[in-house]
Amino acid sequence: MKRSLIIIWISFLCILTGFLLGVGIKPNIKITYLPPICSDPYIPTSTEWKSLHLTAEYNNEQGLTDKFIQTHFSCYPYPQWFQVILDLKCQPTWDHYLGNGAFDIGKEEVKSALMDAVKTIMKLIQGPMPNVTEDVVRMDIFIRGFPLAIYQKGNLTFGEGIRFKE
Repeated sequence: MKRSLIIIWISFLCILTGFLLGVGIKPNIKITYLPPICSDPYIPTSTEWKSLHLTAEYNNEQGLTDKFIQTHFSCYPYPQWFQVILDLKCQPTWDHYLGNGAFDIGKEEVKSALMDAVKTIMKLIQGPMPNVTEDVVRMDIFIRGFPLAIYQKGNLTFGEGIRFKE
């Protein structure tokens, strides 16, 4: 009994010493049909983990503002910018989208509604990542899968083919 406790204790110390010295058990799995970089060990950054968490938690259909429902949300940190993909549909009480990039209301009203949605998304992102400001965010906004606008550096630019009521 005493001898087995000594063996366990020595094993524990060896493993602990190995981890403290940076020696760890690394998976030796190679996927033959993929390039080697896909099998190399990789430790994600804190921002990558937080982006993955935000995407997993908020990539579902939910009310975003009183005018829009979010149908898709994902975000990706790149070295130079923070990419957000946002797909929307109109709330039943504010159904002004006619399809194929056309609205039955004016451009300024749509822009105001979209800016409210952008502000909501920015608050969501800045909760876990306060340093992700509008200076580094590029948000591609879709409505029912149709490219609607791009929000970048605080400016909202509508895509080509978007039509509004005159």
